[in-house]
Amino acid sequence: MREILKSKISAVHFSIVFATAFLLCAFLWFLAIPLVYWLAFGEGQMATKISELPINIFIGNWGALIPIFLICLLGTLNNRSRKRFSNAKSYVMTFILIFILYLFRLSIGDTIIGFFD
Repeated sequence: MREILKSKISAVHFSIVFATAFLLCAFLWFLAIPLVYWLAFGEGQMATKISELPINIFIGNWGALIPIFLICLLGTLNNRSRKRFSNAKSYVMTFILIFILYLFRLSIGDTIIGFFD
């Protein structure tokens, strides 16, 4: 891990990884997860009861971040085993930035929507 933190980051690789991870996370959070829930449970009182279960609340809140975490973890481990530490650092930095942005996703979304009102 020390080699990864000491290495210089490749700006092009970091930009590509970050943009891809950000767009995938946004797609999952805005479209995929709500669409799957709507297709699986439909609308109505029973769907509301099912969506209030703790596992469904967890999936709704963190379901978009889990695939990003797994992709970044696999990318880090793969590049670390191949001794490409700058690329591994890109994956680590991407996950840290996506995680921080994800924590503030609701306030960021409200701010963006407020600009267009």
